[in-house]
Amino acid sequence: MIDIADYTYDENLDYLGGGGFADVYRATYTPTGERRALKIARKGEESLARIRREIKVQRKLHHANVMEILDYDQTDFRWFATVVAEGSLSKIGDVPLPEAEVLRLAEEILGALGVAHRREDIHRDISPGNILRSGGRWLLADWGFVATPDSVDRLTRTGTAGGTYEWAAPEVLVDAHRATAPSDLYALGKVLCWLLTREAPRLKQDPQLPIQPHWAEFLGKLATEDLKDRYGSAEEALQALAKVVPHVPSAPERFRFPHQPASNAPSSIAARVKAMLPRPEDRIKLKDLISAETSALLESVTAPRFDVSRPETSEDSYKRILDYYAHSEPMMHVIFNGFFYGHSDLIDFTKSVLRLVPKQDIGGYTRLIRLRDTPAFLCFCAGAFGAVLSEDYQRLISLFFAPYWSPDDGSKEPLPARLNADSVFDRDLLRQTTSFNSRKLPASDLLVDLLRPLVRVQMTDSEYETAFDRFEVMMSLFLIDGGHVGFTSGRFAWRGPYGPAALLRGPIAEVHDDFMTQRELWGPLRSGFFDSKVDRAEAAFAKLVEYATRVATSL
Repeated sequence: MIDIADYTYDENLDYLGGGGFADVYRATYTPTGERRALKIARKGEESLARIRREIKVQRKLHHANVMEILDYDQTDFRWFATVVAEGSLSKIGDVPLPEAEVLRLAEEILGALGVAHRREDIHRDISPGNILRSGGRWLLADWGFVATPDSVDRLTRTGTAGGTYEWAAPEVLVDAHRATAPSDLYALGKVLCWLLTREAPRLKQDPQLPIQPHWAEFLGKLATEDLKDRYGSAEEALQALAKVVPHVPSAPERFRFPHQPASNAPSSIAARVKAMLPRPEDRIKLKDLISAETSALLESVTAPRFDVSRPETSEDSYKRILDYYAHSEPMMHVIFNGFFYGHSDLIDFTKSVLRLVPKQDIGGYTRLIRLRDTPAFLCFCAGAFGAVLSEDYQRLISLFFAPYWSPDDGSKEPLPARLNADSVFDRDLLRQTTSFNSRKLPASDLLVDLLRPLVRVQMTDSEYETAFDRFEVMMSLFLIDGGHVGFTSGRFAWRGPYGPAALLRGPIAEVHDDFMTQRELWGPLRSGFFDSKVDRAEAAFAKLVEYATRVATSL
């Protein structure tokens, strides 16, 4: 019997990704030396139940375009192994997919769905991240959210939204129990429209159809909100797709997946930082790494492609935010690990954040000028999040008060006065964007997604949600005490409770309870926040409840 001990991997260097219930690593199968992808359930009964369902369903779907399970845990069903894919569809970046390759992908994934639907298995999470490339084929993977005739009611509560929000069919966003075969077809239609138009999907809206009439007719029926107007099955959709084939020019060669340089992998950088932190002899190397990563980030985000001298739509601005994040992620890992694991000389981390703040606001539009602060804001939050998680507020002081920026009037202010969610991410801008037009407080919801990869190894998603709420409450208290509103539009303001009840239960209450239990010995007070005065901390809590109430009651 094959055991997980037959596989070797490094949790940081070999991390490939993860979802809501499992993590995937590039592992070596030691008996043969073969490289495989190892998917391991996270802690918790729900995670274990979902990976068990995934193993059960995926092993019975015999199709060339369904990811094949090579090995699995036959005792506890906590893990399974597959081939290592070249990458997911979400990683193609700016590389356009030839029309002939889009046609091939549609044929292959519809074929995989046809096999699943005949068994009454509904995938429920068709998205670019779950369509992989391997051996010249497109593979449908990640069946952990699959609905089967005998299991959907046990793991998914009625009324729970399903799928990946921007790709899922409208009925699935209302209740995952409503998912049917046409729901999977709708999500695939959104993916195909995105590939042909490169227009980001719109939450709860039908996708923009391509200009080619043959595709527009096919996709108009594949991805329409009205269920009765959709194709009823994958087989019906395949028959309709046959009418598209004569209009698609053949590609000169098969699509090659773009190479993803390993040196830019955030997990690799995180591992290098953690390895250097405890070793005094590596301090010079660590400083060199920080300097090199900062310089690389500065060079990338000051390139002409980030010009702020032209107006943009809200959608363009949102894409700019995500583009900034894509360039900032490696540096975020460097700074997060520095503050989470500790370092005797944090000045290199704090100077790096300050270097990322634009020196002058010349030209351009106000909204876009503030977006230039995004890399610095993300790195600032990464460091602050690391310090709050480790409850070492002395480290946070070095980031919160040591680096100063100088406004045009020549004065000096702490960096957080400039770098906070409300000032960098314009709330109205994000409210209007495609992915956040139905969110209540989009800047906060955006930030929770961008910080999540920093702790993907250390904690589960539910643990992360709790940690993020606590982080936002702490940051709000510090900024309020400094005279800045900042993070007070945090998610805790609308997740409730608010008003007087906010100090009885909820995220604010949890932090307040710690404060009341420890008083003068409370970590932030001992480190110098609130000028080490208890009454200042009490005033900050009172003001936070006031702000949270105002935000919540205005939504």
